[in-house]
Amino acid sequence: MYLPYRERVALVRSQNVFDRRFDDDGLAFISDAAAEELAGVALEADDLLLNITGDGVTFGRACMVPPSVLPACVNQHVVRIRCDRKKCEPAYLLAYLTHPMVKHYIEGFNAGGSRRAITKGHIESFVVPLPPLPEQRAIARVLGGLDDKIELNRRMNQTLEDMARALFNDWLERMEGELETVTTQSLTDSGVLVIGDGYRAKRSELRPTGLPFARAGNIDGGFQFTDCEYMGVDGVQAAGDKVSRPLDSVFTSKGTVGRLALVSKSTPTFVYAPQLCFWRAADPSRLNPFVLHQWMHGDEFGEQVDMTKGQTDMADYVSLTDQRRMRITLPSPKRQAEVGRHLERLYGMMDQNTTQIGTLAALRDSLLPVLLSGELRLHHVSAAVKEVVA
Repeated sequence: MYLPYRERVALVRSQNVFDRRFDDDGLAFISDAAAEELAGVALEADDLLLNITGDGVTFGRACMVPPSVLPACVNQHVVRIRCDRKKCEPAYLLAYLTHPMVKHYIEGFNAGGSRRAITKGHIESFVVPLPPLPEQRAIARVLGGLDDKIELNRRMNQTLEDMARALFNDWLERMEGELETVTTQSLTDSGVLVIGDGYRAKRSELRPTGLPFARAGNIDGGFQFTDCEYMGVDGVQAAGDKVSRPLDSVFTSKGTVGRLALVSKSTPTFVYAPQLCFWRAADPSRLNPFVLHQWMHGDEFGEQVDMTKGQTDMADYVSLTDQRRMRITLPSPKRQAEVGRHLERLYGMMDQNTTQIGTLAALRDSLLPVLLSGELRLHHVSAAVKEVVA
């Protein structure tokens, strides 16, 4: 049983493990007595974490243990990998395990059914190239420089998101005397708002390539489609309007309910899976999409989501019908447009950072194979990377 706050020991779960990044959100805490029972899976600095079960998004993700999370243990869905430092540099092994080609290799060991899984024996059979230690460390430094820049952009986006939230809340407070409450049903009936759910794809419609079929796990503040299934042309046509459009506000309505993300102009077009719903400002002149998105981050929306969950048999589910019965409180379209211009500017800056994150990640993933093959000299690559991240 988890503790409501940290006494001493944390419990790392699969939702904390992202590729090359640890996320404190949702970190669980356990008693010393429980930690003693898990002493065999206690973590140390420089240990690697690998998700050994999960869906197509969470399965196979790996990161390094941050010192700030210690003391900690892992649960049964995460395995600890500890390197012999005389033979293997942890940061190099992490770079190898998180490379897209290697992730496909790991998936080939899948011992699960619809929920993927690998065993300790599978991991022990992984074939890992081990160049000399100085070379491993040099490769880790080069790729780590790109990771640092990616993380900096992520933090910048979080700051911009916080600024957008503060701006919206301050504006909403000043608009108190001009607010009007309407039902989402009235907005959908009048064509101002579209609230839609995801598409239930047939297995035959999924392909190795095509448009991403986005599930709840593909939302993490923004969108990541590194590990997902794809929809072919026939599936996309069948999905109809359940295909993303710029400025859709995406809401996870099943499982981990309440995650939100805004589809930007640079977000690849994708098909919504059943765990996702989208709120689309069909008439931006009457409902500003940036204002709508910020409203969905607020207390009024969150309270209605919590109340709806409590009235259903499925605690982690908010139906499309219930979303279309909600109340939304906003001022006039003219007032929305005023703050919408400022929000649009902030989200434009976030979009630029996100685009650069994608470019840096692609560069990082392209470098490892050529560095291992010797096609590129490390000192040349190191100098070029320094210029990129400067």
